[in-house]
Amino acid sequence: MTDKENLLAIGCLILAVAFNGVLLLLNFWSVAAHEFYAYRTISSSMIDKCTHVKAIVNNKKQNTVKSFITPLIV
Repeated sequence: MTDKENLLAIGCLILAVAFNGVLLLLNFWSVAAHEFYAYRTISSSMIDKCTHVKAIVNNKKQNTVKSFITPLIV
């Protein structure tokens, strides 16, 4: 049987691998994650306070849909 230091090291390694996996998934779904954490839908009367917009590109030839969050250039 291992001692407590080895158990702690193994536990930290498992947590680090799991955390790295979560970060990889957030990077893969970055637009959806950023929308959830940092952005919200505003009413049309507050459009002058808008700094970023969500653009959806639908490529019908390749049958793909991509989402981007882009800043507005004023």
